[in-house]
Amino acid sequence: DVGDTVNFYNQSKIIGDFYYYGPIRIYGSRPPACQTNGVLKSTAITPTPATGVPGYYASWESINSVTPPVWDNSYYDNWLTIAFKTGVSDLVLTGTQNLSLNGGTMWYDHIYLYANSTITGPGTLCAISDVRTQDQVRFIGNVRVVARGHIHLRSYTSFEAPVELIARGDLEFYNSVVIPPGSISYSRDDVNLYNSALVQGSLLAPNGKITSRNNGAIRGLVYAEEYQGYNNSSIEGGSVFEEVGNFHNDSTIIQNAAVLPQSLPAGLSGEAGASGFSYSNWREVF
Repeated sequence: DVGDTVNFYNQSKIIGDFYYYGPIRIYGSRPPACQTNGVLKSTAITPTPATGVPGYYASWESINSVTPPVWDNSYYDNWLTIAFKTGVSDLVLTGTQNLSLNGGTMWYDHIYLYANSTITGPGTLCAISDVRTQDQVRFIGNVRVVARGHIHLRSYTSFEAPVELIARGDLEFYNSVVIPPGSISYSRDDVNLYNSALVQGSLLAPNGKITSRNNGAIRGLVYAEEYQGYNNSSIEGGSVFEEVGNFHNDSTIIQNAAVLPQSLPAGLSGEAGASGFSYSNWREVF
């Protein structure tokens, strides 16, 4: 189906190509231009090329169809099934306390990590409920974190190697949390970024909305139902949305193949849809 109008407000920016199966509307007084290079492709655009203010966008082309990539949720559903276990207790770490996964899988109910505590991988950490971190928690080595509830990462939580985050509930990133390149972050619900959080690698919310505020940054491959960008937020790499929301307050979207992952994450194939999406051409936004 043709999507609703995607709107660009204030001084929001597009850098590179932007494809959308639906209409685009650009608001505000420009310069600076909303788009300075690349091509906008959509079913319609306002202002139109014939009447538009010079400098609103570099180039526009009409399109009449877009074939979405094929999504397979089985990898993530399988881990969410594995994460359920009866008769387990909460995990609470604080201070210099450390939990070593020793290459295995460990199960808990709620997981609360505070004040410089550490999780050492490799291994998988499962929560029947939520995972919450606070105050410079560190993850050392390759770790997979699976929560049947929410995963909320706060206050300079850091990862020394790529991580897999798999949540049935929300994924939330706060206060300068940095997810390293090569990571996979998945939510069966919504994703929120706040206060200079940086998510790199692959960010996946195939049935949910990604909302980024207050200098939140996404760098890599993005696949989601919807996106809302506010307050100097940015997406750099390539993004595919079933529905695009709005770009407000100096939010930016940048096409940059150099920051895409080396391969498509689980759930997406190299021949995903007739458009032939691969990690090297993951750029359509629709």
